[in-house]
Amino acid sequence: YQRRVHGGSPSEVDDDLGEEVKEECSRYGEVEHLLIFDEHNHNTVEVKFFVLYTNVQGAMRAVDKLNNRFFAKRRVSCRFYNEAAFRKLFSP
Repeated sequence: YQRRVHGGSPSEVDDDLGEEVKEECSRYGEVEHLLIFDEHNHNTVEVKFFVLYTNVQGAMRAVDKLNNRFFAKRRVSCRFYNEAAFRKLFSP
């Protein structure tokens, strides 16, 4: 699934953020992969987390529990993302 935190700045994406997100997401199932992207749009930055769970049940629990929560005073938006497209990010 894909998790987005709207707003923010690149300075908020530090070395510990990946581990923090993975730890939080692991509450809902085993995390196979985690990718973090900063998408710059005009004057804002949208931080995107792509989390691949080992099974669909973990992903479903995560979307249910994390969607519309707040993280660092910003709303989190979660949705499912095409698994094949996600795996292509790892292909040479």
